[in-house]
Amino acid sequence: MGLASLILGIISLIMSCIPVIGLFFCITAIIGIILGIISLCKKQEKGKSIAGIVTSSIAILIIVVYFIGMVVMLGGDNGIIEQVRKETENITDSTETAEVKKCMVGETFRNNNIAITFLTIDSNFKGYNEYANVEEGYKVIRAEFEFENVGTSNQYISSYDFDCYADGYDCDSFWSAEDSSFSTTLSSGKKAKGVVYFEVPENSTSITLEYDVDTWTEERVEFIVQ
Repeated sequence: MGLASLILGIISLIMSCIPVIGLFFCITAIIGIILGIISLCKKQEKGKSIAGIVTSSIAILIIVVYFIGMVVMLGGDNGIIEQVRKETENITDSTETAEVKKCMVGETFRNNNIAITFLTIDSNFKGYNEYANVEEGYKVIRAEFEFENVGTSNQYISSYDFDCYADGYDCDSFWSAEDSSFSTTLSSGKKAKGVVYFEVPENSTSITLEYDVDTWTEERVEFIVQ
């Protein structure tokens, strides 16, 4: 039993140094102590029994200290779990309170990085290629915008960052026009104009264009067509 106590004590001591996994070897260490005590009582393998009891006891001490440290770290107002919970609540609150900016023709959206002016809107554009295929019951809208980099770092703009919704439904882009797509990188203080086209149902009562201002923050601006 003294040898078994020593083996269990050594294993428990080694495994107790491994985070999380070491917690499960507390039982092994306890068994090592019990076997060591029984061996001493029977006056068998005294040296191995004492070594087994010592190594098992050290293992339990390490496990207890680690467990207490983990509880302190994860609990309380300053614990990791509490901090994660607070951060999650902050993100949720900011998401719930965030409002999509809305602009009419002639108005300008502006943040710390870019200014976007809604210049013109043609709600029934006809100047596309005569061979273009416009689905029956649909029409083409044309919207022109001016972009200005009002920040200090480069800003990438693209027609592909626009989405169109008619009565809440997503609409397809229309590409059969000479200036149907644009993309460029604006340095600080520079401007550019761009035009987007979309194919929407003729009987739509509500048409909006949404621009993805910042992919990381999901900031968007909504331009009211009708």
